[in-house]
Amino acid sequence: MAKAKKLKSKAGPPGVLEGAKVFKRDLPVALTDEESQAKGKKAAKLQDQCEEIEARLKSQGTELRAELKGKRGELRALLREVSTGEEERPVPCYERKDFNAGKVDVIRTDTGAVAETRIMDASERQEELPVPRPRKGGRKADSEGEEDEGEPGVDAPEGDE
Repeated sequence: MAKAKKLKSKAGPPGVLEGAKVFKRDLPVALTDEESQAKGKKAAKLQDQCEEIEARLKSQGTELRAELKGKRGELRALLREVSTGEEERPVPCYERKDFNAGKVDVIRTDTGAVAETRIMDASERQEELPVPRPRKGGRKADSEGEEDEGEPGVDAPEGDE
């Protein structure tokens, strides 16, 4: 039951016995049409506000979960580095091809150690052939860097005659 409130009034509302204590109690009262419309509008506005808050909460929850996931990944990496005494860093390397074995070794330049060995793919199995490169003036040079006087069956570039 609702709490009763005492009123201090000398003359009570009509129909109240003289000398009776008048107090207020929360009881159901029929709404007018205007009150009903006003409460409906207020309810709709509150519904929109609740949905907006839920969306913000969901968004912040997603952001916080992503932030936490990132921090945990960072922590795992750091703990792994501490436990192994090593960390991943970019190290200059080069490839050494072994055509007889059909493999490629990746060599660290800082230590000279083999960092990785893999099988050559088809494009790597073909060794490059020495091909004469054009020189200034349109003449070709052989592999020793001498000018080529012309090869049988090979046409000289136009304008060189």
